[in-house]
Amino acid sequence: MVQWSYGQACGVYNLKYVGKFHSDSLKLLALKLPTVQFLQGSINEDLEDAYAAANLVGNEFSLEVVSRLTSAYPKKENLVALYKQKSPKFRLKLKVLGKHQLKEIIIELDWDEISVTELDKKYETTFEFDLHNITF
Repeated sequence: MVQWSYGQACGVYNLKYVGKFHSDSLKLLALKLPTVQFLQGSINEDLEDAYAAANLVGNEFSLEVVSRLTSAYPKKENLVALYKQKSPKFRLKLKVLGKHQLKEIIIELDWDEISVTELDKKYETTFEFDLHNITF
């Protein structure tokens, strides 16, 4: 017996991260943001797939990640409530260079510091997470 299964595109959503960063003494080399799988609680934080590298241009960053699972949370309030339940703080990882030394910094933000907007795209649901200004 062979059984086939196909995933539905309906309910799959994107997260688009945007924001700016600033530091007087450290140079930002890399910024990693949580994937949907980590935020949903499907994978642990120590796995490589838990975070994805953002695009850095000047002092701004952006990243778009796609969910692999369909969502029962079509509204931003429900989605953020799920994420808060899985993790009380939003965590991001920075790789910085300071005084000839490479180090990783973890920054935690309160969920209330993040502006979430549902972007109107024709065939997909995208939630924009604006992290505003990250200072380290």
